[in-house]
Amino acid sequence: NIWEFAIRSGTLYYALNGATNWVWQNTYESITAGIWTHVAVTRAASSAALKVYLNGHIDTTTANADGLGTGTFSADTGREFTVGARYNAGTRGSFFSGGIDEVRVWRANRSDAQILQDAYTWNATDTTGLITYIDFNDISGTTVYNRASGGTNLSTAGSPTISNVAVTDLTKGDGKTYI
Repeated sequence: NIWEFAIRSGTLYYALNGATNWVWQNTYESITAGIWTHVAVTRAASSAALKVYLNGHIDTTTANADGLGTGTFSADTGREFTVGARYNAGTRGSFFSGGIDEVRVWRANRSDAQILQDAYTWNATDTTGLITYIDFNDISGTTVYNRASGGTNLSTAGSPTISNVAVTDLTKGDGKTYI
């Protein structure tokens, strides 16, 4: 993994594997327990600028997010892609205590409008550059299916509790309810 997210004392943190080590950053954004929150993060390879979005809207911007400078990340081939836990030296730990509905990873620039649209849409509306789309409603046994074209499926570990999220009521602050 080259990035990690954590919620510590109700605050969202992220870490990127920079030039020499992991750099943890506090977004100073509160995540309320028991309230569905869409989190998206973009990092521009051309400038190392990072944006954190909550519920489709920019909340945090950082000019040099990780000390890595410009360019793309190198894959950390010694670690598995892991959702809901940390993976280090072949061991999973620090399990996330909460619910995760979907995880999407793109190898493409996502505009503010695309992030806002996808925050309130089940299933990605534009799949250009989508390399990972994990929907935790799409599980069979211990297999969690990757809906992205050519994507690798995941396997569950640590006996997670799986519950189907068929409908989620959301509001964008505009007085309307989205399902």
